[in-house]
Amino acid sequence: MVVPYTRRMEAVAVLEAVTLALEGDGQEADFVDVSSGDSAYFELWTKLWASGETFVVIEHDVVVYPGAIQTMLDCASPWCVTDYMTCGSIQYGFGCVKFDGGFTRAYPHAFTRMAEGIDFVSAHEPTHWKHLDAQLGAVLSRMADMAWPHRHQPAVTHLNREHFPR
Repeated sequence: MVVPYTRRMEAVAVLEAVTLALEGDGQEADFVDVSSGDSAYFELWTKLWASGETFVVIEHDVVVYPGAIQTMLDCASPWCVTDYMTCGSIQYGFGCVKFDGGFTRAYPHAFTRMAEGIDFVSAHEPTHWKHLDAQLGAVLSRMADMAWPHRHQPAVTHLNREHFPR
């Protein structure tokens, strides 16, 4: 399991809650700093995808409930997520996600295709951290005919105040 994080002060403050939730659930994680640039998160995802191993990503501002990760790992679906509050509604993305190694091995060029930027239009560079989840969904809908992950409930807790309704 990987927890990507940035060194922004507010991110550091919430990372402790994320860490406590994971430890309380008996989960070990590799914490990876992705604050070196706008493409660092993309580079991390590219490495995880290319590993061919099943992996789980929990973003630095997402607190999981006990059993959430094991439930995804036990699930036969190759792409699992848990919902969370973002942009004023319950959605899913890369906040709490699992990809099966067999699935990533079947589509090894997904991130190469994302870098080309042909499947998703954004104001940002294709390797920019913003909208990577939507980009991958667009790529997988073309490559794997699978744009929708298996959604697990209940929702996890998203601690990023920028995404709460006012």
